[in-house]
This record gives sequence, structure tokens and C-alpha cells, in this order.
Amino acid sequence: MKPFSFFRLSLAFVAVVIVGRPPAMEAAAFSPEAAIQRALTKNLDLAAARLLIREAGARLEQSGRLTNPEFETELRPNVNGLEGVAAFGLTQRFPLTDRLRRERAVSRAGIAAAEAEVRERELQLAGNVASVVADWLALNARRDARQQQLEQSQSLARAARAIVASGEGSTIDAAQYELASGQLATQLRALDRERADQLASLRRHLNLASVEPLEITSTLPLAADAPAAAPSPSAAGTPPRPDRQLAEARRETADREADLARAQRWQDMGIGIVSEFQRAQDLPVGRLNDQFLGLRLTLPLPFWNRNQGRIHEAAAVAERRQLELQALEQRIHTEQAAAQEKLAVAVTVERSVRQEQLPPARRIEDELARLKERGQASFTDLARAREKRIQIELDHLDARHELLRAQLQLQLAHGQFPSFPSPP
Repeated sequence: MKPFSFFRLSLAFVAVVIVGRPPAMEAAAFSPEAAIQRALTKNLDLAAARLLIREAGARLEQSGRLTNPEFETELRPNVNGLEGVAAFGLTQRFPLTDRLRRERAVSRAGIAAAEAEVRERELQLAGNVASVVADWLALNARRDARQQQLEQSQSLARAARAIVASGEGSTIDAAQYELASGQLATQLRALDRERADQLASLRRHLNLASVEPLEITSTLPLAADAPAAAPSPSAAGTPPRPDRQLAEARRETADREADLARAQRWQDMGIGIVSEFQRAQDLPVGRLNDQFLGLRLTLPLPFWNRNQGRIHEAAAVAERRQLELQALEQRIHTEQAAAQEKLAVAVTVERSVRQEQLPPARRIEDELARLKERGQASFTDLARAREKRIQIELDHLDARHELLRAQLQLQLAHGQFPSFPSPP
């Protein structure tokens, strides 16, 4: 083949490969708040829960209606002649009590309960996503720290091997550097496996495809970013927690159902119009046709069924709902106090590690590194100092992780949707 033809064929092959290659997928970047919002809009369980509101609205539309009127007819022919009676009637039943109004009250309370239940599920989902995102940020921070430590250790190992190659360094020091690098590489691979598991969990919450890259644009906070306290629900304009609203709505629904049960002690009465046509044979006058128009009234008598069982059941349910509400209020107060205390402890721990432990550990390592270069310190001393500094850095990451979780827990304890602090 001629060189020029071979060159053109090579160019064509490269062009086909480049053009035919599928474009690389861009990472789906979410802020923590955007990730929570996506979970709220894409979660199928939550979408199904929102139908509870439509169901309650449909029940309200149906409740409080009169029963349909009843049309009656009756034919009584005389089998021995041309005589007979034909009767027609129209009856409408009306409640003797305010049952219809109470039915509508039950349905309206049901709508409030359904709305509160949806808000509670939204808050639970937001809290779960926020927890997963916090764990994801902490794992990424830990992995980045391990990656930096591995790169530093590999750099030291290469420098030690170069010194040994020049005939001036210690082979034992070089071997220890390489051993430390191997340990860090093993720890990094373990973090990669854990990261894959958390990535799968995060994708499930966000309803993302398994092949779609994902990125969360945030970092762990510092103590300076932590709020002192979340607003109290009793403050003006601050709604109570959704579970508190749900318990209140269920108690209100139980009260309305108890009222309805008492109103159902009397069944509906019926009021109707009756028209009757009668044909009779009267001798010697002959055939006579008579017409009658009357009013019919049916009144139920509460002899055998006074709805007592349903009344007692509804009263017990209403009492149970009231006790559940009181228990929930106590639990909310306890959770809020515990979350506030946990945040205060997390702030103290993070600030202590960052301000009191990290600076001395770094100064000691730097000083031992300088002494090691002058031959005045052993590798063992430097390795211990470096290991201590690394452990304190990891403790600081753990403290920042606990600080973030404490902030999120305090927000959820006050019924607020999770809000991540700005990156430091």
C-alpha cells in the first residue's frame, strides 16, 4: 500500500473512532438542599402518599348528602272482576339530627389529617436524605484525607529510596515508608468500597440511574458555622412539627367521629306523597273511579338499636387520640432538649480538636521532620508523630461529621426541613 493511502486510511479510522465514541456523561451536581428537593419530587412512595389528600377531598365531596328519594308503586287488581287499585308514591328521607353537618366535619378533619401525614412523610424523607448526604460528605472528606496522606507517604518513600540508592540513607527507613504507604493504600480501598455502597444508597434516594455520575457540592461544617439553636415552634409564625399537627388532626377527627356517632342514634325519617287510583263496580250505579292523594310519614323508633356500641367505641378512640397527643408533646420536648444538648457538645468537641489538638500535633511533626533531616531524631519518633497527627485529623473529620448530624437533628426536632451550612 502506498504511504499516502495508508496515511489517509489511518486518519479515517481515527475519525470514526472519535465520532463513534459515546459522549462522556457529566456528573449530576446537587447541593444538599437540591438533593433533598429532588428526592421529594421523584420519590414514588411520597407521590402515592399525596393521593391521601385527594382521597380525603373525595370523601368530603361525598359526605353530608341526603339519600336519594324512593319511588314506590303498587298494583292490586281484583281477580274476580274489573276492579283494582294502583298506587304511586315518592319518599324522601331526612335526618332527625344534624348528622349531615357532622359528616362534613369528619371529612374536613380527615383532609387536615391527610395533609399533616403527607408533610410528616416529606420531613421524614428529607431527614433520611440529609443523613445520607451527611454521611456521604464525611466519607468523601475522609477519603480525600487518606488520599493526601498516601501521596505524602509515597513521596517520602520515593525520597528514601533515592537516598538509599545514593548510599547515604537507611534501607530500614525506606522499607518502613513503603510499608506505611501500603497500609494507607489498603485503607483507601476499604473507603472506596464503602463509598460505592453509600453512592448506591444516595442514588436510590434521588432516583438516579446507576450509571449516572453524582456529585454533592458541599463540605462538612466547622463549629463557627453551627447555629446556637433552632427557632422554637412556639415562636410567632413558626408552625409546629408535622407529627404534632398529624396527632392534633387525628384527635380532632376522633372528636368529630364521636359527635357523628351520637347523631346516628336516630335513623332518618321518611316523608312522602302517595297517589292512589281505585276502580270499583257498584251496582246498580255501575263502575266508579276514585282518586286519593295523601302524605306518608315514617318515623324510626330507637327500641333495639341506639348505636350505643359505636358511641362508646368513638369515645374510647377520642380519649386514646388525646393521650397520644399528650405523649407526643412530651416526646417532642425531650427530643428538642436532647438535640440542643447534642449540638452544644458537638460544637465543643469540634472546636477543641481544631484549636487545641491539631496545631500542636502539626508543630511536633514538623519539628521532628527537621530533626530527622539533621540526624537528631529517629524514624520511629517521626512515624509516631505523623501517625498521631493523622489520627487527630481523622478525629477532626469525625467531629465535623457529628457536628453536621447534630445540626440536622436539631432542625428535624423542631420540624424544620434540613438546611446545610455554607461551606467553610
